Amino acid sequence: MTKIFIQCVLLAGFGCFGKPVFSQNENPPRRFFYVDWNHRTKMIEVGSFDSKLKNQQPFLKMPISELSPAVLENWLGEKNTAGALLYFHCMWGNEPHFHRKSLRSLRQILENGEPKSPQTVIAFLWKSGGLNYAKNWNAAAEKGEPLAPLVALILEKFQGETTVFSHSMGNRFFEGAVRQIPENQQLAPIQNWIMMSPDLDANLADPDFLHTASLAKNRVVFCHRRDRALWFSTQFLNKKRLGKALPEGEISASFQPEILDITSLGWGISNHAHFLNTRRVQQLIASKF
Repeated sequence: MTKIFIQCVLLAGFGCFGKPVFSQNENPPRRFFYVDWNHRTKMIEVGSFDSKLKNQQPFLKMPISELSPAVLENWLGEKNTAGALLYFHCMWGNEPHFHRKSLRSLRQILENGEPKSPQTVIAFLWKSGGLNYAKNWNAAAEKGEPLAPLVALILEKFQGETTVFSHSMGNRFFEGAVRQIPENQQLAPIQNWIMMSPDLDANLADPDFLHTASLAKNRVVFCHRRDRALWFSTQFLNKKRLGKALPEGEISASFQPEILDITSLGWGISNHAHFLNTRRVQQLIASKF
């Protein structure tokens, strides 16, 4: 009950208390898929969302070890020329109300964005854990590690036309998901890594950040200096958070992210998820595709 109460408080602060999906006005149709990852059983379920982005329509459930290019092709179908967006949610972001709101907000951002914005969206659902925040953060990257082969196959399929949109602790999970991809592996690069309110250490010299940054051509951080969720993160981990503070540490200019301070663009209870319903922030995100 305690966890449910905390989730409701966070979701209220985030503003959440509306065959593949497409919009009637889109040509070609935008498609929404999902990966539901169970780190305990090492099983993945892949499928698509219904037209209201409400219900999951399973396609296949299998051990991650049995993943193959053929499975990926049968699941995703033909490559869309506009590329793909991979969405990694925050801690507890697999909660149905929040996840539906996230997908609908991303669809709105994409529909109002440039014509080149991704037409295929793949949402990664993962289980962050219980109430112990520090334990959840410390385990997030490890939970993501087994997904490296899947991420690599997706990057190859979309050939340099992939954008990653990761929110809060989802950034740490994503770092884990690419940790086992060698820097010298001949993969198509990630076009854009968009970090929304990243719950990452502000010290960019962190090896995981540097490795992930090396896989992306463009890196963008959306930070809010009054992010209350990341204020708590700072207290628990005793480290400044990238989504709230200016970055620290000296790194190569080729790995430096663009820092976008959205403090003046939106205010709320948590200031942690302005991509959900703050129009000016959504417009800024759309401009980065």
